[in-house]
Amino acid sequence: MSYRIRLFFLALWLAFGTGAWAQTSYGDLPEKIDPNDATITKFGHATMTVEMKIVTDPVTQKMDTLRSVKNIEWNTEKGTAKRRMSERGNPLRSDFYDEGNNWWYDIYWYTYTYTSVTTNGEPVMLSAMACMPDEDCDYINNVIIACHITLAKNGQCPSEYNNSGSATSDVSLLMNLAGSGTALHAPQSSQTNYNLVILPDYEGFGITRSRTQPYLCEELTARQVVDAVRYGINLYNTSSVVSSIRHPFRSNWRSMSVGYSQGGGVALATHRFIEQNGLTDELHFAGSVCGAGPYSPIATLHFYAQQCSNGDPLQMPVLMALIMQGFCAADPYMRNHQVSDYLSQPFLASGIIGWLESKEMTTDDINDALVNYYSSTPYVSSGKLNLPLNYILTPTAYNYIHSLYYNNINYMTITPPTHRGVIEDLHYALESNNLTQGWNPSHAIFMYHSYEDNVVPEINRECAAYIFGSWVIKLHASIGDMQFDHIGSGIQFFMGTNEGKAIEALAGAPIHQTIQDAINLRSNFSSSELD
Repeated sequence: MSYRIRLFFLALWLAFGTGAWAQTSYGDLPEKIDPNDATITKFGHATMTVEMKIVTDPVTQKMDTLRSVKNIEWNTEKGTAKRRMSERGNPLRSDFYDEGNNWWYDIYWYTYTYTSVTTNGEPVMLSAMACMPDEDCDYINNVIIACHITLAKNGQCPSEYNNSGSATSDVSLLMNLAGSGTALHAPQSSQTNYNLVILPDYEGFGITRSRTQPYLCEELTARQVVDAVRYGINLYNTSSVVSSIRHPFRSNWRSMSVGYSQGGGVALATHRFIEQNGLTDELHFAGSVCGAGPYSPIATLHFYAQQCSNGDPLQMPVLMALIMQGFCAADPYMRNHQVSDYLSQPFLASGIIGWLESKEMTTDDINDALVNYYSSTPYVSSGKLNLPLNYILTPTAYNYIHSLYYNNINYMTITPPTHRGVIEDLHYALESNNLTQGWNPSHAIFMYHSYEDNVVPEINRECAAYIFGSWVIKLHASIGDMQFDHIGSGIQFFMGTNEGKAIEALAGAPIHQTIQDAINLRSNFSSSELD
């Protein structure tokens, strides 16, 4: 189906297929926060070893600089990066450049608890981490609202990261946006460092690990993230714990939400929440950088139904369990229903809900456990899991989702149900968490997505770009021409330079040419794409 036909169906859907989806108020948002409602729980210093590598695509000959955190040393001393370089000598090279093309960054960090709300509007204490440069710099550049990817293990969340987090995760690369290391890289030289980075755990992790994660409950998560940001900034400005290493913000500092996958959706939801709740000025908000987020859950499930009809398995079955578990715990339409209303008994018999509730297994661990559970069945071939959507969902749930696909080959023509019911409530929940509906952005949204993504399909960005028009600026990978799956695209998002260039553009720095080229195409669809 050509791009022009798809856009025609999208226009029909916008005109006739959408309604006023309910949005729940999760309690009153205080005009001013109470500093007594937040407490720093840990404080420390860390040194990050970051490998910088210039790579060239052999087909396109395009170049990019990839960066990856190779190691994090916790509880190091202030100025470790500079001191190591001084001891080794070679002062003509970068102060944190060693023989292995590694750059060293130093940060201070603190974890903290803060007051937010649950799905019922009741108060709850949540946890987060904040990072900042250790160097005696003139100022802090910006506030980065760092939204992490899908997690299943509590030890991966930001507030627990100093105990068991992997140096190769998105959290480490988001932390790196706070890094400092040399006078050759002062704040004014790069908006992608010398920042205050706020990393919320999300409900269900950190001090709330015993609670169910409200996965894809976007408005609730956005409210909780914004609370983390407001308290995190206040703690940085006022707490005696950080007084000795505190630096002022630059006069025209800005904040921006950044994330990939689930984090991409949370970044956009946070963007929407800030604009809709009058927090733009307080937070100096500039926009968002969103990678491969599920901005339209109904479009995503439509894509999964299409995959199943084509005989293809679901790429990450754990996501369906997370969605149904999260919606049944926290979504206003579904919280009176049971996970077993939507996930099949054979799938539930694997033990997947217990694995998620334990918070002891990563999503990769859970996938491996599913492979082991189904190893003697046709659902595993050559060590790869091949579970179709019609096995994972109950017959009733699958038939409903499949009928949406069958009767609307293009998801853009889907209309809402006319009554409430167990399955209809799933439809309402999916669409009420559709971030492409119900608002008109007033700040730039940089969106990065792979055309080959079968986990969070690119139709999510396509929909957002069409509906939001010139507010969406598409980012493309320099390497591989976007021919990546979800994981490969995520590596490019965090390790490549597009994320940093977008942050610099939002921060008001001189715009890199590749970003300027994207801005010049703010209509989002070139003539070649429309043919």
